[in-house]
Amino acid sequence: MVPGDLNARTGGYGYDRKIIEGLRARQWQVDVGMLGDGYPAPGRTAREQADRIADALPDGTLAVVDGLAFGVLAELAQRHARRLDWVALVHHPLSLETGLDAAQRRALFDSERRALASARGVIVTSRSTARALAADFDIDAARIAVIEPGTDPAPPAAGSGSAELSLLCVATVTPRKGHAVLVEALAGLRDRRWTLDCAGSLSTDPACVHALGNAIEAHGRRTRRAARRTARGRTARAVCRCRRLRAALVPRGLWHGAGRSVGARAAGDQHARRRHRRHGACRRRHAGGTRRCRGLARRAAAPAGRRRMACAAAAAARAGAAPAHLAGQQRRFAAALEAFRGRALA
Repeated sequence: MVPGDLNARTGGYGYDRKIIEGLRARQWQVDVGMLGDGYPAPGRTAREQADRIADALPDGTLAVVDGLAFGVLAELAQRHARRLDWVALVHHPLSLETGLDAAQRRALFDSERRALASARGVIVTSRSTARALAADFDIDAARIAVIEPGTDPAPPAAGSGSAELSLLCVATVTPRKGHAVLVEALAGLRDRRWTLDCAGSLSTDPACVHALGNAIEAHGRRTRRAARRTARGRTARAVCRCRRLRAALVPRGLWHGAGRSVGARAAGDQHARRRHRRHGACRRRHAGGTRRCRGLARRAAAPAGRRRMACAAAAAARAGAAPAHLAGQQRRFAAALEAFRGRALA
């Protein structure tokens, strides 16, 4: 059961699509129920659609629900908890989203905690999200399976071959992805030549997109190239792959739930910076994030620095730090569902 548009080009929906594809390849019967738009603040129409889909499911159905919807459907989850085998797929706890006031955060937290208590099991996409659910949502660790995004093998990035620093940022433009921090950091590199390509949706948070444009303009002509790149919005996969191969550095969001795009980038990047903090994210204060980002960009701007990063990334891959292969993660997801099927409620 999926909210919104399953074909949307985001890391979360990409993860969902690949899992569905993998289950069907293993002869699972997978029927996708579309829950409507507006989540995690669904209107009456979307809630009625979710009710119709759940009511029509036969007793004993193994029902996997994307956490963007499941967390705000606590009453529906509780109503069907005895007859359906609910499995929640949590990419990122709803109450930890940016831009919420205290009342919204509390309401989402209470709703998500009640909904998760009705699930036979919970699948999360990062270990830090698993820790957050166990610590803050009272979910037994035995009921949580960590299935990180899998990737197809990819060739290592060769870089642009020029003295100019090339960067690729793949993320929907929202506050917690940190585009403004990235632009601010790059604007401080006044003695370096750099190019930033941004690939991601501009429709999720128009206010954030507007603020980002203002920030770029405020920093002057040197950063307007980044504005033009960002304004392209979603970039075709083939073009994005081509730019990744030329990039010396692929920055990730300040608060990222180990989405599909992060794993795909890390599969072949010269250097993918991964600092997991609590709740599946890289949560930093604005000033600290800017300093770290600028320091990393300065190191990457020097050819010798890029070579050291490339060597470090290659060594990490050889040591097993590279993301797991997609087929293996699809297999692990199927095994987790089998383990959760028919499990007693907590």
